[in-house]
Amino acid sequence: GDGGALARRYAVISTLTGAVWGSSLLLYDSSDEALNTLRTLTVMGIITTSAITRASFLPAFYGFILAAAIPFVAYFLTRGGEYDVVIAAFSVVYYASVSLWARHLSRRERRSLELAFANEDLLAALEQARNQAVSAKELAEADLRRTSASLANAQRLARIGNWDYETDSGQLFWSRELFRLLQIEPGEG
Repeated sequence: GDGGALARRYAVISTLTGAVWGSSLLLYDSSDEALNTLRTLTVMGIITTSAITRASFLPAFYGFILAAAIPFVAYFLTRGGEYDVVIAAFSVVYYASVSLWARHLSRRERRSLELAFANEDLLAALEQARNQAVSAKELAEADLRRTSASLANAQRLARIGNWDYETDSGQLFWSRELFRLLQIEPGEG
């Protein structure tokens, strides 16, 4: 679908962008080692920042980091000096550690998204359960009102009443019909 094509385009563009940054050292070769070191660290920083922004989609990240690292490392290896070989080796280790870090970030972001979606599902299920509980409570209350009205009507027609005694609280409860039959107002005596 459109998402797959977009993802492929993003990975290709990221790879091309990485190749441009990795090759950028070829444009400004200088005999001044201090300037070369500053330029190298600047480009490494830019490559790292750009790569990490792609960590959420690993194909784009790996395309970018490999396309940037290979010309970068090759540049220093072809220069052949001892300092250049050390920079090339350092770059390999550095970009490998950035790759591990990006993989960790990608997993963490994926897990965060999974939890966010799971939380949305859980909240929806809780809302549905709450709505069902409210509906069940309303139905039970309506049923209790109908049953109570039916009982009161049956007691009135039969001229009988009833009472309940709660042993825990020691309270005695009379039905309205029992009060009426005994000609006592509720709340008296």
